[in-house]
Amino acid sequence: MRSRTSILASLLLVLSISFLVTGAPEFVAENPRSVTMNPQDKGILVHEVSVGGLSEPVRIKELTLVNYGNASENELESLQLRYRRRGEDWKSLSLEDLSGITSGITFSLPGDGITLYPDQRGQFQFEVDVAPPERIPISKFGNDVTVELGARFHFVYLAEGDRAVDSVSSNFVVDPGPDKIARAGFEEVSSLSLRNDILQPGTTATIARSVFEDDDPNRDGVEVDLITVTNLFQKANPLILGQDVTRVRLELTVEEGEEISRKTITKSVSGPTSEVSFSTSTNGWWNGRCQDGCRLTLEVLGDIASSGTSQGMKLQTGVRLVTKENNGMTGYPFNQESAVSVDNVQKIVVQGLEGIEETTQWSSGVVNRGEVYKQRLVLKDNDLDADDFILNSIRLGNEGSIDNKNVDEVGVYRVRSDGSLAELGTGLDLASEWQELNTDNGRIPDDGRGVFEIHYEISTAAERGTTFKPVVQFQGIEGVEGNARSPVHESAELLTVYPWGAEIAEPGSRSGKIPNVDGDAILAQRLDIMDRDENRLDLLTNPIVIKNLGTATGHDFTKLELYDADGNLLATETDLTGLSTAGVTLGNLDGKTTVVDSQAGNWRTFFIFLTPRPISRDKTLNLKTTLYHTEGNKDVINSLTGPSFTVARTERATGAPTVRRQRGVSQEGIGANFGVGIAAGLSYPNLLAFNSKIFLEYLIEDAQIGGGETLDGNPLARFGVDVDSVEDYGYFYPNVSVGYRWAVGEGVHQFAGVGAGPVYVNDAGIGSNFGFHGLFGVTTTEFFEEVPLLLQAKYRYLTDPLNDSVLEVNIGLLYR
Repeated sequence: MRSRTSILASLLLVLSISFLVTGAPEFVAENPRSVTMNPQDKGILVHEVSVGGLSEPVRIKELTLVNYGNASENELESLQLRYRRRGEDWKSLSLEDLSGITSGITFSLPGDGITLYPDQRGQFQFEVDVAPPERIPISKFGNDVTVELGARFHFVYLAEGDRAVDSVSSNFVVDPGPDKIARAGFEEVSSLSLRNDILQPGTTATIARSVFEDDDPNRDGVEVDLITVTNLFQKANPLILGQDVTRVRLELTVEEGEEISRKTITKSVSGPTSEVSFSTSTNGWWNGRCQDGCRLTLEVLGDIASSGTSQGMKLQTGVRLVTKENNGMTGYPFNQESAVSVDNVQKIVVQGLEGIEETTQWSSGVVNRGEVYKQRLVLKDNDLDADDFILNSIRLGNEGSIDNKNVDEVGVYRVRSDGSLAELGTGLDLASEWQELNTDNGRIPDDGRGVFEIHYEISTAAERGTTFKPVVQFQGIEGVEGNARSPVHESAELLTVYPWGAEIAEPGSRSGKIPNVDGDAILAQRLDIMDRDENRLDLLTNPIVIKNLGTATGHDFTKLELYDADGNLLATETDLTGLSTAGVTLGNLDGKTTVVDSQAGNWRTFFIFLTPRPISRDKTLNLKTTLYHTEGNKDVINSLTGPSFTVARTERATGAPTVRRQRGVSQEGIGANFGVGIAAGLSYPNLLAFNSKIFLEYLIEDAQIGGGETLDGNPLARFGVDVDSVEDYGYFYPNVSVGYRWAVGEGVHQFAGVGAGPVYVNDAGIGSNFGFHGLFGVTTTEFFEEVPLLLQAKYRYLTDPLNDSVLEVNIGLLYR
């Protein structure tokens, strides 16, 4: 016998792979060449992708674009996408905001995107506009700024009527020829952290510290023509140069090899301006020349006006240099900018509290009716004066939806060093006006801190689902300032108001394991219960009353069972006479339905199963389940209804969310035990030989293994007749097979089996034979909704006198 085991494995692998990729579009990078760009170049084609090879229609609706190079949105001004079906006019889309291009930008194509049908090909072109020179540093990580775009396409497969049937994303198609941006100037530009982020009137403060380094392979130095200082803070209440900063001084350190020199220049600013500039010249404070490999450290100091400044005005200092370098860019001004980081913005502090830090310990995000929310704040005095801050009033507010009448009481307390509380004021409310406090315990030492608590008592009548987000501002006396104020503090915590009991109770739709219940029981209702609050009390549930609002009565069922998510049977009831009237009561649950308290949120899930009797007509189920909860000394009732579905004689739970027999299996049809299959294909070793077969198939449903556990798949039996040939002979092969079928996806099954049968050759000189075979294959309803498509391989050995083996690869249909 000729062994063909390796051939069988190879063909089965090819069959499996071809099945998985059939119909997938092909996305191909079409533009492998690299280009070199300069600052301010526009409309440069950097990447092109074509789409084709379709066997079914697709609609491309979104793209994700990422740069695998080191260029970010800082170096790229904008990007244009041009796309079309080949042979048609181009459409275009412009992306002006490229924030996040290095991690991925996802955007939609206009309208319905682009639809491609078989034999059509799509084209996508990506063009960039390069930023101006001032936004492009010499290098990143010692290399040129690079652009290496990758595009990912998000599309849907279309059925008849252009109905979407599946949503898919491609792999990233990356430009095989990375592009670069060449430019000149300082390669390394950075801002150093500031010593102090507080600006006080009448003082001189460092407002910027920046470093510029020439780090490139050429031997040219850098020339600095102009240094400009500006306030980059563009939001409300910016600090104004020349009005709030009256004088600016530059202190420059130039490092050239082993030589270090220092330069200083001061300029008074007499009127409001957006920027202050310092020119360099041969006979001036500095000639502006910096040798190759030099390093400039620039410190900017500002004199803050002693009067006229307002509390909270902000400064984000930017330093901009205009440079040129003689490496092919002589006379080409190149702007380079450095600025303090966003989290280091400086602000004017007149007098008062400089900081408020919240240290509230409340992690659930929930406050119950009648509960007291305790907000803890640390107030800090951090300024250049030597005065204590004396707290005398407070202003309270709320950014949530709850109104003042649903907050019964507000009190303010000072936390002493031993943890005890000193009252500063009670009987307060959420008012927009200032409310007086007791100042005996309100002193905060200069450059010190004080810990305070604000207690908010939520009304027992507060509306469920309303929100509470406290806003606080303090006022007091510091030095000569009688109305010194703190910043306005808005709590980061948004609290949601709930009554006592379960914070969430709903007829469930959450994912998770469903208990395996013996017999013909159906899942009638799923209950998801969550306890998430701060009271540290478990949620007790007893009794539970279950009533059907549909047409089915208790006489239609033999048993009701309550399970939890761990598969534990919590209660059983066989007397269901009250199911459609007063309901069936499950009592004496003995703590089995308790939901353990959790600040982070603790789910418990319960399942109600009903075992139906045979019925003569369709009935409906729509359970209303009433849960009687107790939490601490509070009793709460929750009633949950749904879902509604039909119970029938032949289909135990049409429309039910889950039926036990369907657990984990994607079926081609409930009760479709019998099937008729036809298939045809090619045979090896006679690769041009045609084979065909017809067979009957029977599936065994609800088969069980030891312990009563139901199998996820189905044992199967087949009887069929194969027509094939080997060498110079044709033959008939009636055979019987046994095997197993299991689900691997929605409407997709695999099967495997073995079998045997007699062999009848169409040559009178050849005696009777016997054959053995093994088979493996896949059925899927993806192509035909009602009839599974069959793909299989069959390996057969024929005994003496043929003494040969045959490998068949077949495609066909299976009718159930």
